[in-house]
Amino acid sequence: MLTSLIDKLIRENWGHKALRKIEKRLFERYELSLEHCLFEFEKVDEVLREFLGDRADGLEQRFLKTWSRKYL
Repeated sequence: MLTSLIDKLIRENWGHKALRKIEKRLFERYELSLEHCLFEFEKVDEVLREFLGDRADGLEQRFLKTWSRKYL
């Protein structure tokens, strides 16, 4: 559920190629999939910042806003 939301936001804003690069880097660095990183969001944040820089803030804010509307 949450993984598909992050997946969708990344694909919509930066494309499928960026999503695959982020997923690959998460696995290279931490041996974790995007699904498993949701429990360790600081690792996702670190990799997002590596690829997106300050634009990661906007993605994370959109994710939290969308998630809170759907699940809280």
